[in-house]
Order: sequence, then structure tokens, then C-alpha cells
Amino acid sequence: MKCTERLERVLAVTLPVKDILEQRVDDASVPSWCAKRDWASFLLALDETALRRGEAHGLAELLPSLAEAPPDLRALARDVTTATALPMLSGATALSTESLRSVRFRKRAQLSGLLSAVTNMAEGATRIVDVGAGSGHFTRLSAELFQRDALGLERNPERVARAQQRAEKTAVTASFVAVDARDTLQFTERDLAIGLHACGELGDRLIQAVARARCDLALVSCCLQKISTSTRKPLSSCADAPELRREHLGLTSCCAHAASCSSQAPK
Repeated sequence: MKCTERLERVLAVTLPVKDILEQRVDDASVPSWCAKRDWASFLLALDETALRRGEAHGLAELLPSLAEAPPDLRALARDVTTATALPMLSGATALSTESLRSVRFRKRAQLSGLLSAVTNMAEGATRIVDVGAGSGHFTRLSAELFQRDALGLERNPERVARAQQRAEKTAVTASFVAVDARDTLQFTERDLAIGLHACGELGDRLIQAVARARCDLALVSCCLQKISTSTRKPLSSCADAPELRREHLGLTSCCAHAASCSSQAPK
């Protein structure tokens, strides 16, 4: 499915329930969107076990097992699940113990999976640009694995210095620059741009710069609420997407209460 078709499907589900997005539940009163749809009695009647299951796995997964669930709520949950479903990435790149020496254990699986996912794009690129490079592990590992020049952009000068030192010890063609990538990003058509946990505004700037250069992009976004304005304007010109307020964007960083969440969720 093309990106424009997927976006149109998401909007077809989202726009009719825009009032739900705009009225976050902050207190014990029933919000107007809930009262209007006559969902309050059902939701307030959920017992503690059902609430915990819903928080851990999502209400959409819980509703099919609840015969008393309102049909329109059940339909909305089904439509949201279908519209937001994404293909699972499979595969992992084997990394040596030496190359992972300074990498946190939790980060290792993420790096292995992303390196595997971008292999085809990396083979067609002349340069890999890691935006928001942090400690520089992906920059260094991608240069080593794909035998390409790799550039890491990071605004923290101390991280840049440490990343450069690690790269020099391995003799890979990786370099690092201290820069706030939110201010200026420039790519060429043969670049592969990478954003691993590119927070909020940085992810938006990255997408816009890639669109101008028409190069490949692998983006794992996070913390969408980290923006300098009160609302986030849509980036796409293909559809009439709504603006979302900062506090609503923050809901995308909410984590389920399953036991695995605290130990596996990316920071």
C-alpha cells in the first residue's frame, strides 16, 4: 500500500473522532465525547481486571471478549487497529562482541535490527548520515558493516568527542560533527539518512530535509511532543491532516503497564 493510501485510511478513521483527540481525560468527570456516544456506562463498569488488561494490551484487544461493549466502540477499535497496522521487521545482523563493547545491552538488539532493516538501502548509498547520533554506535557500526562513509550528527560535544575516539580505534570511515540538526540538514540524493529515536521536532526536520533531497530514510521516531510550538502541523500535503496539540502528541509515548514495558521501552 502506498504511503498516501495509508495516510488517507488513517484520516478516514481519525477525522470523525477528532473530538476524542482534542479532549484528553484529565479528571474524574465524563468527557463530552464519551457522553455523546453513550459509552460512559460501559467504560465505568469495567472491573479492575479488565482495566489492567486494557492498559497492558490496549482496549482494542480487550473489546472482542466483552459482549456488552457498544458496537460503535468495537467498530472504532477495529478500524484503528487495521489503519495503524504495520509490517513487522524481521531479521538481525550479527555483531561481534568487540564492536558492542561499549553498547548497553538493551541497545544491542535495536542496533542489530535496524542494521538488518536498512541493508538494501545502505548498499545503494554512497554515504550514511546518522542524525541525532548520540553515542555514535549506529554510525560506527554502519560504516564497518556496509563499508560506507558514515557521518554522525549530534549536538552534545562531549558525546561527539567520545564517539570520534571510539571510531578512530576501529579504523572505520566514520566521522562526527557537533551540530543541532534541527537548525540545518542537507542531504544528497545518494545519502541514506538515519534517525534512531529522533525526538519530536528533529524527526520532522529530518523528514523535510530528506524530501528535498529525495534520498532514502530510516526513521524510528519517539517523544513526538518535543516541539517548540504548542501544536504540530502536518507534514504531508497529500491530505487534510489535523494539527495536534503537544499534550496529545505526548500520549504516543505512553507505555502499557505490562511487566515488560519498564525494561524494554526505549528511552
